[in-house]
Amino acid sequence: MSRWCALIAACLFPLVGTAQKPAPAPPRDISGIWQPVLAIEGIQPSGALNMPADGKPEHELPYTAAGLEAFKKHRPSNGPTEVAAADENDPAHVCDPQGFPRENLFELRATQFIQTQFQVVMLYTYDRVYRVIWTDGRQLSKDPDPRWFGYSVGRWKDDNTFVVETNGTDERTWMDNAGRPHSEDLRVEEQFHRVDHDNMELTMIIDDPFPRFIAPFEPDTVKPEHWVAGGQFVWSNTKGFAIQTGADWTALFDNGAGHSTTVLASQNDVVWTAWCGPCNVPGFARGISTNAGGAWHQLTLPPNLPSRYISGLAIDPGDATGRTAYVGFNGFSRVWIEGPGAGLGHLWKTTDGGGTWADVSGNLPDVPVNDVILANGRIYLATDLGVVTSSDGGATWSRLGPNLPYTATLDILRGPDGRIYAATHGRGIWAIAELAAPVSPRPTKKAP
Repeated sequence: MSRWCALIAACLFPLVGTAQKPAPAPPRDISGIWQPVLAIEGIQPSGALNMPADGKPEHELPYTAAGLEAFKKHRPSNGPTEVAAADENDPAHVCDPQGFPRENLFELRATQFIQTQFQVVMLYTYDRVYRVIWTDGRQLSKDPDPRWFGYSVGRWKDDNTFVVETNGTDERTWMDNAGRPHSEDLRVEEQFHRVDHDNMELTMIIDDPFPRFIAPFEPDTVKPEHWVAGGQFVWSNTKGFAIQTGADWTALFDNGAGHSTTVLASQNDVVWTAWCGPCNVPGFARGISTNAGGAWHQLTLPPNLPSRYISGLAIDPGDATGRTAYVGFNGFSRVWIEGPGAGLGHLWKTTDGGGTWADVSGNLPDVPVNDVILANGRIYLATDLGVVTSSDGGATWSRLGPNLPYTATLDILRGPDGRIYAATHGRGIWAIAELAAPVSPRPTKKAP
């Protein structure tokens, strides 16, 4: 769902005014009672100190569709979506614990650290709760049962930096006071860096891949037990329907902070993905990443490639290298949400792994493309006016079938039964037999 960083500065309590330079920090010791330098830095009424929910674009988290839907259901009494006290639904106000990481991101007050040989215990003033961080060398559980404060293990990065990793948090809790949601897959890294005897910095890295697959999710066309999915990260598993745990997913590539994968395709483990971020104006941006040719990399896209939402991707099955791909663009060429200048064409093709691109829209109407598949030497497109097909590489297009409603078709799929399936917006799922491969005209020879 998101990855972001929070920085909170704290100093030893009680505070003693002195003009003298603080003494050096004792090695590998964070014990004592600590509190934020300024009270407001610990209260954080609208979220993390340097990442507040204040409506500014630079503070917006890169939610997946599922994450955004969860956020819309939360009714906090703080932040840009705040509601009246009588209408809020903060779980901490009905006797549920605040949980973690919210305990660090709201009302962080004087906190005592008790350090032993095998654990560090944090005693929070607010809510009068405690948290255990194990330091006996154990690893995080790969499939933990969710708990209010999760499971935490700690280690010393150096003599002055204590690193804590936490997973297994309960998704019923909020991440902060502004109602930001998280999943059970949340991972939090805390770095307690003791600057000197009297000062310590707390940095939190919050990483929630939120792999609920409302985001794109596809099987490999050659190895159907290999699945790929996308959020900010591109993920894969090689067990197909035999998968038993989220730990079976492996992160392949990071499409970048603030970027959300919009579509992906995989053929014999060659993967193409497209992303947007921000996904709305102002500041709309899109990109394409792939491992075609070997290592994962972001493509440098030419200026004439449309700057619009990428909603379709297909890899040419006739190219074993996976370097030939088609990219479908949503929106309208001439009038999009940013107006003219968003680029022409709805289907583009590369044959060299994204080095060069060609517009193969042909006589395609200026209508959004939602999905792309290739079958029997033909191209099929799901568009906002139904399904169209081309047998000549995109030079000319025709409507597929006479009776499919003129409505938005959002998804098309090649079935194992030799039919093309089309999922429409509000008009059901339709099927039609695949068209035969186009026949190339035979050369003729003049009779003697």
